[in-house]
Amino acid sequence: MSRQEIQQRYREKHRDEINERHRQWEKSNPVARWEHGLKYRHGMSAAAWSAMWDEQNGRCYLCEQPMDGSRPKSVHIDHDQSHCPPRRSCAACRRGLAHNSCNRALSAACDDPSWFRRFADNLEAANAAARQRIDGAPVQEELPVNVVRLERREESA
Repeated sequence: MSRQEIQQRYREKHRDEINERHRQWEKSNPVARWEHGLKYRHGMSAAAWSAMWDEQNGRCYLCEQPMDGSRPKSVHIDHDQSHCPPRRSCAACRRGLAHNSCNRALSAACDDPSWFRRFADNLEAANAAARQRIDGAPVQEELPVNVVRLERREESA
């Protein structure tokens, strides 16, 4: 029996123990886990990530708002999805560090800037129309009570 076969049998027999040890290690070594993820997913070191952070002055490259550097998991490495496999990137396709919400918005728009332009134009038009309606309408003090719902409660009592 080869060494690989022996190791494979051991892993199969002790799968739960190995998984638990791994979970405990990840829990007690969050920085090492984050660094491993950087290297595995993006092929970059923590020093390279820090350099990118410094280059962007700790701001999202999309919205230019500050990011929380104390929580690196909340900062995403945005990259061109058409180049590398999902959840992976390389130096060629990396575009910058972004907030989670900005990265998700970009993904929802399929990385298409014209989608954002249409979105912004339509939102501005809708806001202008709503503003005109609001300026001419009286302020509503309270929402009307749902009478049908109250009648049903009285019938069941």
